[in-house]
Amino acid sequence: MFHTVFYRRYPNGKLDDAKQDALLHLWKEWRKNLDLFEQTAAFVVQAAIWGASPHRKIQKEKTIAEREVPMPQYERYVDVRVADLSREPMWVQRTDLRVDLEMAVNRVRQEFAHDSERDELMAALDDLLNGRTRKEGRLRSSMSIRVYQRCRNRVVQAMRETLAVYSPSDDPFMGRR
Repeated sequence: MFHTVFYRRYPNGKLDDAKQDALLHLWKEWRKNLDLFEQTAAFVVQAAIWGASPHRKIQKEKTIAEREVPMPQYERYVDVRVADLSREPMWVQRTDLRVDLEMAVNRVRQEFAHDSERDELMAALDDLLNGRTRKEGRLRSSMSIRVYQRCRNRVVQAMRETLAVYSPSDDPFMGRR
């Protein structure tokens, strides 16, 4: 009876899969309730047909699709002309900025390593990195006002050139490119 019903209900290409789905469904139901096979043969076949029915699968896929978040577009297919930084989460942007700042500071330190005013420039860079104002830096330093201003300006300019990507385009100190 089981094979006859499935033979008449499903085409040849789907017959084996439908039978397998039905028997798997019956087995799962049997594990929950052992009294299932004490029913009539027609009831068991009908339960198998329900198990093989694509309606449950469609409903399950529909429920999953409603709860899923759409996947972001794969990076390789993003149009660079349209792409912006809003796709990346904020922590990625902060990490990128921190890494770029560390690289810029190292590059500026290497640039000033063989300069005649190396100590003064490093002190000005330290003041800049620690967030000290020009006035606080001058009071803390033993340099004259003019020397400190010159060193601080050189450090700021070197950092701006190194981090040109992050500077706004309307920055009056950057000049036109």
